[in-house]
Amino acid sequence: MAYETLTYQHDAGVAEITLDQPEKHNPLSNAAALELTAALERAHDDNDTTVVVLTGAGESFSAGGDIEEFSDQMDKRATELFDEGGASAELFQLLARYEKPVVGAINGSAFGGGCGLAAACDLTYASERAQFGTTEITLGLFPMVILPALRTTLGDQKTLELALTGRRIDAAEAEDIGLVTETVADGNVLDRAHETARELAGRSPLALTLGLHAFNETTDMPAERAIETLNAYRVLFYKSHDLKEGAEAFLEDRDPEWKGV
Repeated sequence: MAYETLTYQHDAGVAEITLDQPEKHNPLSNAAALELTAALERAHDDNDTTVVVLTGAGESFSAGGDIEEFSDQMDKRATELFDEGGASAELFQLLARYEKPVVGAINGSAFGGGCGLAAACDLTYASERAQFGTTEITLGLFPMVILPALRTTLGDQKTLELALTGRRIDAAEAEDIGLVTETVADGNVLDRAHETARELAGRSPLALTLGLHAFNETTDMPAERAIETLNAYRVLFYKSHDLKEGAEAFLEDRDPEWKGV
């Protein structure tokens, strides 16, 4: 499959998706959002893919919305704007329910929608020179479809602070507030992300997929209902081949042979 705004590679259970418009700082335009959604769906539906690594080409991860596209949208009707905004909405809806681990390799600036993408990753590694921010407020806008991802990762207070001020933060502060899993020396971030991705690719596909499904499903549930739901999923694990295989492999001091069932 050919893409215009990104590249897609696959190796040993890991799909690498690279936002690839470095001359424009990898904007999250409507076209880019549509292609990224398609690429993520491709990885999700591929039985040979266990983990996704998401990164950007060049000096930036993603500068967020395309300013040129903003200008073109000013004269459009409200219904047209709503329909076009569906591309980004669909992307972040997909990430909110995604059932394979997404590992972010934030190689540079991640602003606006790019910051939202970083927040939507399950694990996020950032170059020490990376910067983050919800800078929409400086344009007379407010971050919208990325709010749930930011709120889930940062909580209400920090999300509102960044959204209202448009303040840019460095990788060290992003790690302190939970937006970044680990800060990595410049030039090593993609290798570090792949190191973790390879480790995850060696885990039970069932444990990863069912675990993420259970996590996503119970995020907004009251505690009592969530515990009841998670206990039901626990039964599924105990009836699976992979848990039996994992226990036997541990006792026999060998590597497990997962089947994902």
